Amino acid sequence: AVEALDIVERLEHLLSIYQSDSELNRINRTAAQAPQIVSRDLAEMLTIALQVHQATFGGFDITAAALSE
Repeated sequence: AVEALDIVERLEHLLSIYQSDSELNRINRTAAQAPQIVSRDLAEMLTIALQVHQATFGGFDITAAALSE
């Protein structure tokens, strides 16, 4: 159970739109000014998200959270 919580914490630090210090929030804040270097973990997650988006013909959209707020 502790290992699972560690994984969730690591993913949250990468992907959370609610934590101001997450890697994804940093990219969202700064990418318009200059290209950003991202961690291998985040690059892999975004690659998988793109693949799932394409496989579902847009049914899965990682960017849809902003639309639901």
